[in-house]
Amino acid sequence: MMKISLNKNTFYRNFGDIGYLFNQSNLVETILDEIGSIFLSNISRYPTSIREVSKKIHAQFQETDILTIENDLIEFISSLEQNSYFDFHGEPLKFKNEAGSDDSHTATSETSYILKKYFQKKPTPLFAHLEVTSACNLKCVHCYWPNHNVNHLPTNDALRVLDELRAMKCLHLTLSGGEALLHPDILSIIRYARELDFSVTLMTNGVKLDYQHLKELKKANLSAVQLSLYSMNESVHDSITRVPGSYAKTISAINQLLELDIPIKIACPVMKQNYDSFISVSEHYIPLGVFVDHDMEIIPKTDFSRDNIDECRLSENELYIAAEKIHNISAISKSEKNINIEKPKNTRAPDDPVCGAGIQMLSISNTGDVYPCPTFKYKIGNIYKSSLSDIWHSKEIFPIRSLTMSDYRKCQACKWGEYCSICPANFYIESGGNYRTPQDFFCKVTEATARANRKP
Repeated sequence: MMKISLNKNTFYRNFGDIGYLFNQSNLVETILDEIGSIFLSNISRYPTSIREVSKKIHAQFQETDILTIENDLIEFISSLEQNSYFDFHGEPLKFKNEAGSDDSHTATSETSYILKKYFQKKPTPLFAHLEVTSACNLKCVHCYWPNHNVNHLPTNDALRVLDELRAMKCLHLTLSGGEALLHPDILSIIRYARELDFSVTLMTNGVKLDYQHLKELKKANLSAVQLSLYSMNESVHDSITRVPGSYAKTISAINQLLELDIPIKIACPVMKQNYDSFISVSEHYIPLGVFVDHDMEIIPKTDFSRDNIDECRLSENELYIAAEKIHNISAISKSEKNINIEKPKNTRAPDDPVCGAGIQMLSISNTGDVYPCPTFKYKIGNIYKSSLSDIWHSKEIFPIRSLTMSDYRKCQACKWGEYCSICPANFYIESGGNYRTPQDFFCKVTEATARANRKP
């Protein structure tokens, strides 16, 4: 008898009238309609026969005979099977439609926009970012934290936040600091997050990574471990972290993670200090199948001080040259699908939400402050004064949640708009508190990117 279960990399949330399905291994997303959501909700991580799943569904549709439900279930599974959402046990299931073409799901390229529009009407924190500590063992010259005074989010409070997020149907969870591995109970927090069935990304510099961390991270089946690496030139990297020997430790961490087949991503922001060698990171790791992100948008500190950008931010001419280098390495690696060169066209309808902040995303700091997203330090509440659910539905979040493209007419008319992700958080921190006015630096980054991609 054939049995079916959700693959260990498959995550699902049911929002009632739609469902959201995500495979963290191949990064495929699917939106299900209400009927598809009911079908999927009856498939668990434990192997269950098709007949038993059909019986559960039949309890909700008693007017339909069970054989019809079973045939519909098989067709439903067939439409999704190619995305590796399921594991099959026992005799193989004979699909009627090998290619898969069910109306209940949507291609990944459309998913982001559909979800954003859906959550605009029914806000849900599908994405959450939890800063577990302010402590850090590096002193990166470009960092937007004003200081790294040691303050860990108490473990019990972190676990309570996870419980609340799960009840709010969050799926994507990112854990960061500071340096997340400096939290004394980070492994307990990760374990609990996985018990609650979050897809977890851990952000770390890797300097403190040891055998116990590696053992637990492998067992946890994370979506990814994201590390920062600034150059394949040791002196350049260490000049940015301002900690001698940090390059060797980060490289060692990356190598050990790769050896254990733990998915990793590398963040390599581009600044004056690594301008001549940042591309070496992509040249080295893309052939190894590692995703590398080069971000030219160095932002001020969260207290609005600007000494970090004065020292690090690229000039306009340097932006153009760096963007060309990023484009060229993207073109080379496009077939390997390590860097997405084909950016989807950003919608420009006046009533479209600008971004997901406060609509499908929130962030909790190590002090319990709650923000619309990790870099948007516009405080909307604190977990020690209100529940996350109350904060999510409070009046404080409405000014951010109500932002639409009509609030950014300059951006609507911009010829480079296809390459721009309008970011109120960046506007807020760049201007010192005004999130409604586009800021020139980010327009220059967008233009440099667009010109490099030959898309006027």
